[in-house]
Amino acid sequence: MYRRLLFFLILFFPLNPLPSLHSLNLDFENVSPNQSPIDWYTEGSLDTRTGKIKSAEEEGFKVIMDSNISHSGKYSLLIKSLQGGRGGSAREDCLPCIDSLVNLFHGKVVTYSGWIKTEHVSRWAGLWLRLDADHKVLYFNNMYDSAISGTRDWKKYSFTFSFSDSAKDFDFGVIMGDTTEGKAWFDDLSLDISPTH
Repeated sequence: MYRRLLFFLILFFPLNPLPSLHSLNLDFENVSPNQSPIDWYTEGSLDTRTGKIKSAEEEGFKVIMDSNISHSGKYSLLIKSLQGGRGGSAREDCLPCIDSLVNLFHGKVVTYSGWIKTEHVSRWAGLWLRLDADHKVLYFNNMYDSAISGTRDWKKYSFTFSFSDSAKDFDFGVIMGDTTEGKAWFDDLSLDISPTH
């Protein structure tokens, strides 16, 4: 009887493990049939007049998977400014239940890194990450001050921060902003916990 009950539970209520760092598609190798990275989504910047997030296309950007240029594997993520771009911004954000990973990072020193290649970027491209608690921003970095612009070959970029015990959620991804022309490729992202002493 117990075996039958266990079989029933497994059949109709399969175990869905919480996402782990290894399941976040940080190398962009898991691609959907419409050629977008699985578990990621694209958006533009906030329209201060309406309070709504614009699409990347409204901001003058196209976000696609590139199978011709990559740091490793078959794919990289490419954000490119469309002709006549308005100088807005476009982001690719990681989607899976990031909140479920918060406990993994609480009280730790975390390094967010990734490989970036640029071509004729007029302003800047970078990694971005935001840490929140109760609608309060605890940490934010979009690498605006790092000035990854112009034309550069693949290089690994990173920033390190303390992950507050009070953090309740965080978001991260990649960005190209204030840009009217250029392309930026992103690949092999990583979130690493520094060894504790």
